[in-house]
Amino acid sequence: MRRKSNRYRVTEDSKGNIGDRPSRKAVFRILAIYGVAFIINYVWEMLQMPFYERMSFADPASYLQCVQASFGDANIIIAIFGLGLFMFRNWEWPKPLTLWKLAYLAVIGGSIAVSIELFALKAGKWRYSSLMPLLPLVRVGLIPFLQLLILPYLSYSIAGRFFRVKNVPKNDT
Repeated sequence: MRRKSNRYRVTEDSKGNIGDRPSRKAVFRILAIYGVAFIINYVWEMLQMPFYERMSFADPASYLQCVQASFGDANIIIAIFGLGLFMFRNWEWPKPLTLWKLAYLAVIGGSIAVSIELFALKAGKWRYSSLMPLLPLVRVGLIPFLQLLILPYLSYSIAGRFFRVKNVPKNDT
C-alpha cells in the first residue's frame, strides 16, 4: 500500500518554512489574511463607487455589491498568496519584498485584474463612469487594476503583524 505524500500540506516550521506537520497557526494565518483582505478591499470598493455607473452611496444595493466584490477580492488575494507560498516555499515570502517577488505580485495581480475587468465589461456586469481613468491599450479601469497590485501585499503585511516569526535561540550544547 502506498503512503500518501505530505508534499502539499499547508504547514510550517518554527522559522516560517513549509514543513510536514499540520499547524493551526497556518489556518489562523490564512484566516487573518482573508479577514484583512476583505476589510481593506471593502474600503477600496466603497471609495471607487463614483468611478462606476449605477453605484451610489444613497443606494443600499451598492453597499451589498461592494460586500460581494470584497469577498471575491479576498479569495483572489488568498489564491495569490497560496501560489506564492508554494513558489517561494515560505510563509513569510512577501517579506522582504525583492524585485522577483514584486514582479510576481505585479504580473499575477495585474493579469487577474485585467482579465476580470475585460470579462465584466464585455458581459455588461458593470460600466465605468466618465471619472474612471483607463489603462492604455487594454482600456480597463486604472483603479481596479491598482487594487490588485497594491492590496495583496498590504493584506499580507497587515496580517503578518499578527504572525511574526520569533527568533529561535541556538542550542549551544
